[in-house]
Amino acid sequence: MKNKIVSFIVAMVAIFAFTVSSASAFDLSSLEGWYVSPKVGMTFQQFDDVHGKHNVSYSHRHDQAVLAGVSAGYDWSKSNFAIPFRTELEYLYRGNQDIALADRNLGFETHTVFANVAYDFKEVPYVTPYLTAGVGANWFTGTGSTYKFAYNFGGGVAVPVTDHISLDLSARYVDLGRMLKYSTKARTKGADVALAVRYTF
Repeated sequence: MKNKIVSFIVAMVAIFAFTVSSASAFDLSSLEGWYVSPKVGMTFQQFDDVHGKHNVSYSHRHDQAVLAGVSAGYDWSKSNFAIPFRTELEYLYRGNQDIALADRNLGFETHTVFANVAYDFKEVPYVTPYLTAGVGANWFTGTGSTYKFAYNFGGGVAVPVTDHISLDLSARYVDLGRMLKYSTKARTKGADVALAVRYTF
């Protein structure tokens, strides 16, 4: 798992570096308003309605894992409409998480694709707080689960570093749907906390 996360982060850094260098070397004025944002953080998951072997029920279970991902979107404040909204597509990978049962630990990883919308409070000086929400699909690796409906909502704050680069700290509630592995079912939900570097063209 750690090797996967490190490889993913290295790939995101390489893509981000290539994007920045390309923007410096070429005239990308036609991409004004578009942005790309690699991110890393932690996910804190709670497993509810856990039903194990022989229909044994368990109270809440908890675990946390590293997350990594990337989003790409458009900042509508830079369009002719000049409205403080952003729309984006986001992919997130969450590392191994375990549900501790009486006779075993069930491990799995999650992959999520979200379509998000964010409202930026542009009038705040020095930083830009925002609210965000999104819907999408989640799937669990190493389980018998199919794609599940997922959603999120939360907020964050962006701190400008240059005219094109900002640091973005966010915290969101996420509901990833119901996981099924062997004879165990559990609803998976919790919080994602992430730090991103956003490059806006």
